[in-house]
Amino acid sequence: MSRVPEVTAVVLSIGEPTTARAIESVKRQTVALKEIVLIEGIAPFHRALNEGVGRVTTPLFVQVDADMILDPDCVESLAACLADNVAVVVGQLRDPLYGRVEGIKLFRTESVRRYPFRDSISPDTDFVREIGQQGWAVIYALRYPEGERAQWHTLGEHDPGYAPRYTYTKHVVKGRRLRYREDGTAVRDHLQVLHASTHPASLIAEIALAHGLFLDCEGDLLGRYQEDGEFRRLMDFLGCRGRGRGRRIDVAPLPALFPKAAFRRWYRLGISLARGRSADRFERELGQLHGRSYSWSWVMQVGLCHGIFAERFDPATLAREWSKLRVFGSCFQLGAATRPFVREVWARVRAPQG
Repeated sequence: MSRVPEVTAVVLSIGEPTTARAIESVKRQTVALKEIVLIEGIAPFHRALNEGVGRVTTPLFVQVDADMILDPDCVESLAACLADNVAVVVGQLRDPLYGRVEGIKLFRTESVRRYPFRDSISPDTDFVREIGQQGWAVIYALRYPEGERAQWHTLGEHDPGYAPRYTYTKHVVKGRRLRYREDGTAVRDHLQVLHASTHPASLIAEIALAHGLFLDCEGDLLGRYQEDGEFRRLMDFLGCRGRGRGRRIDVAPLPALFPKAAFRRWYRLGISLARGRSADRFERELGQLHGRSYSWSWVMQVGLCHGIFAERFDPATLAREWSKLRVFGSCFQLGAATRPFVREVWARVRAPQG
């Protein structure tokens, strides 16, 4: 094996009790790291990472978050994927909520020095786009392109604990980041993975991600988002599950042929269910939407989840919220695959009522 260039570990911590655990995993690497640079108490993310890069004296560094536990061969495996034009090598981590996440990254120090991370809602995405314009590549370590995601090689653990408040704040920011990226496919896929997850925090994560799509913020929130009121509202609502509370809600929206109508109908249902404290009905409706093949199922899911945070239905607010989803326009196109859906909608609309 060729000699691995010297590597520094930049460990980012905002005071997590797991920081020492992450550092110990760095010390156990099969490739000896020249130095461990610990950045503590600096937020948001772009400031912390740029501060760390300023202290790096090696050609490569690995970004290690305080909630990671690296496998002993992690850095060696990442470094083995380097080529002359590669600026970042990304590795998968095992995660108790998602199964797999893109978590561990080896950077070429020069690339971040030339193009520092910026204060945006998605600084990592902006960095990748900027270095790509300059001819740098981002690659994935030991990925199996023909295999299922669950079969991809992993290089450690991502274990933040997923306490309710952490889960909520993390996923609100994730939702806003996905809207910034205009990636409706990723929204749909995240909602599906979270719904299928058996982790106890999965429902909070799913609701928070959908709600976060509507967050009004442009700056970097990673490591500093502290919204409390809406989190308490959500936990109070979910606390009604299984307690026989909540009034009967007879509204049962029909599927809609157009995404805006689909969003509006399930948004209104979410409002009604929250006002009626009908958390069990909410969970059933959300599960049924995941079980159907409606073209706009993910839009309905988003509307239902977002609606529980609204005090009342207001057409002007609905118009503003829908305008934020229009960035996903490419996901709203009808095609041949939607024909069964169209037939089902018309059959239900024309069916005798009562």
